[in-house]
Amino acid sequence: GIYGKFLDAALDGKPYKLHGIVMTRSNPVMTINDSNKVAEALKALDLVVCIDVYLSDTAQYADIVLPES
Repeated sequence: GIYGKFLDAALDGKPYKLHGIVMTRSNPVMTINDSNKVAEALKALDLVVCIDVYLSDTAQYADIVLPES
């Protein structure tokens, strides 16, 4: 799926190096089986933006958290 490609791009630079991500109402730290790998990928990015209705586990790794209405 898309998150598998996100993890590869963030950690291995394949197919290209990912520098940032904007997520809306998404919590991959909780929904992907390997939460440690997701956390490593989020830490490897230059910018993480989360837009959500509450402060999710994934938002804890965000540089910017915006409220969603």
